Amino acid sequence: MNKLNWVNIAELIGIVSIVAGFALVAWEIRQANNIARAQMVMDLASQANEFNSYTFENPDVAELLKAMTLPDQVNVSDTQRSMMVGVS
Repeated sequence: MNKLNWVNIAELIGIVSIVAGFALVAWEIRQANNIARAQMVMDLASQANEFNSYTFENPDVAELLKAMTLPDQVNVSDTQRSMMVGVS
């Protein structure tokens, strides 16, 4: 093979390696996004679990949850209203 063919082959190998590098970076970014989403779901589930455990442990929180689920919220005290603002 002459010198021109070796240059063309070297350029082709370089282009292929650059494209493969970009594909690897794109795959790594996608994996990082998937991991971040999974972590967010786990954090939200942990917070919901913590809230539910407080609901069962603390009667004040249970009353607040009951007041929050009322459709008209007529019989809600001022303290419960301020707690609702803090929760939401």
